[in-house]
Amino acid sequence: MILQLKVVKVPALINTGAQFSYVCSDLREFLYLTGEHCVFSLCSVGCILADGTWSEVTDAVKLHVKLLSFSWDHEFNAMEGGSFPVILGLDFLLPTLMLVDVASKSFSFGFAPHCSGQFGVWRQNGNGDQYLRGFRGDCRAGLLD
Repeated sequence: MILQLKVVKVPALINTGAQFSYVCSDLREFLYLTGEHCVFSLCSVGCILADGTWSEVTDAVKLHVKLLSFSWDHEFNAMEGGSFPVILGLDFLLPTLMLVDVASKSFSFGFAPHCSGQFGVWRQNGNGDQYLRGFRGDCRAGLLD
């Protein structure tokens, strides 16, 4: 899905196995350099990554996010490296009562079930956003519709 921030749009994925939401450190730096409003803070979160390795996260960033016609501030842990720009964990999904319909590739919020959005589909595109062209993770060559 595409997560709208104040200045830029970034791809995000939902991970119901993640307790917390994350942004990769490259994205955090990019947002700061492009003038996105960011509030930086410290945290101490230990986590086991999908590949089984253990990592400690010590930085966080609060961003203003928008999905559909709803917007709010959300604090993301900042993961060094990272395999995807934004990972939405349970701390994002549960308060919004996000409903995910895999079959129809759509999502909505429990507080507004009449308003739904579609998940993006990967496509190859070399002319994407400046951040995505330079992203070092697995998604560097793809953009979301």
